Amino acid sequence: MNAIQGAESSSGVTLPLMSRATRMVAMRSRFSCRGWTTVARKHDGHRFRVQFESLLELLTIHMATTRPNFADLIEQPFEVSFIDASGKKGCHHIDLLVTLTDGRRLAVAVKPAAKVTDEFRENLAAIKRQLPDELADDLILVTDQSFTRAQGPNQRWSLDFVSDSLSEGRRFRILNVIDDFSRECLASVVDTSLSGVRVARELDRIAEMRGYPCMIVSDNGTELTSNAILKWQEDRHVEWHYIAPGKPMQNGFVESFNVRLRDECLNEHLFANLRHARHLIAAWREDYNYHRPHSSLDGLTPWEYHQRSREDQTLNRANQ
Repeated sequence: MNAIQGAESSSGVTLPLMSRATRMVAMRSRFSCRGWTTVARKHDGHRFRVQFESLLELLTIHMATTRPNFADLIEQPFEVSFIDASGKKGCHHIDLLVTLTDGRRLAVAVKPAAKVTDEFRENLAAIKRQLPDELADDLILVTDQSFTRAQGPNQRWSLDFVSDSLSEGRRFRILNVIDDFSRECLASVVDTSLSGVRVARELDRIAEMRGYPCMIVSDNGTELTSNAILKWQEDRHVEWHYIAPGKPMQNGFVESFNVRLRDECLNEHLFANLRHARHLIAAWREDYNYHRPHSSLDGLTPWEYHQRSREDQTLNRANQ
């Protein structure tokens, strides 16, 4: 049983029960996502993994394990108008409300960590002053660390699919896997069908050569939210972040790669069969990884940037 449904986990932490209505709202909302997360028990710090099926559940898990007076978390969208430090009018959208055991309600502002600037924190103070008394008593900020810049290889991979067709009209798909740090394309898997089981097998194949990542980012496609992928996350202890529905730029590195692949390869060739498509896409990928300098990588190719990072890490360990 999922721990969030009110059961006591094997680690001895009982999480609050979410009503069926709340769970259905969460699954239909823009916060829909599935995956596994790691939390720590308050009394001894022991870490364990819990499955979640929406961002609402993910936040509930962390609130329940970090706030002793936590009671419930509900989706309650409303707008707050405020005036910032420069005197300009602004409007902030609130999506979630936390209720505490003493009856107080806290509005939750969810923001990518990279966008939490000093100016945004100043605006939060203004937003707090304008919270409707009948809805919320205070405001808390929840930062999403998954959008911070990767600081080394294998910190974060991005996955996405691209579709195209053979000259005879038969459709095929391409699974692209990108290392967000070096922008290197770790794999472009071409086939007519790419199930969750196949995706998991390809990720293991990459990991045999590169090691497993700390985190993977993807959309909420059926293959990537399948039981095979959820089991893979749990067995390999890899964090998996699902972007918000309709927000492809939250997975910007692989989206940018997909645009280049389509413009420079897929739109330039007619593929007679799958073998032909695999050959041309593999040749393009090799050129992209080994011969294409990137301005965002100090004018280096993805492979050169990856190798320089390994050399820097080796030098740092030698100097310690």
